[in-house]
Amino acid sequence: MSPDILQLPLLQERLNSVYGTRRCEELWNLVGLVKPGLICAVEDGIQGGWFRGQVLECVRNRRVIVR
Repeated sequence: MSPDILQLPLLQERLNSVYGTRRCEELWNLVGLVKPGLICAVEDGIQGGWFRGQVLECVRNRRVIVR
């Protein structure tokens, strides 16, 4: 197992503290910055955890379709 794997829980915690806040839509407006092909971190709202993803389509504001 790679030592980098051990950093994942810390990264998850940091992502949640920044993007899991009220009004984050206003604070972290990414319109124009997010484009198809961009590699990103994706939170699984059902099973929990963060995963590596890729933006396929920008729907509106911060709503995107990822794989």
